[in-house]
Amino acid sequence: MRKSHKDVVARGLSDEHVDALLDNVHTTLNEMGIEPEIQKQVLAKLEKHRDDVLCR
Repeated sequence: MRKSHKDVVARGLSDEHVDALLDNVHTTLNEMGIEPEIQKQVLAKLEKHRDDVLCR
């Protein structure tokens, strides 16, 4: 994960971008009528990759 995101982190990928992605996923899951508990699980799985994506 770190290797594949290294270049975009160097160009400014930040927590703000990850937050926007998670917001978009959350909105989409809501629009699809996915149960709130499932939404929480999906977002938690994505969130746990934040530090690797941001090379921290």
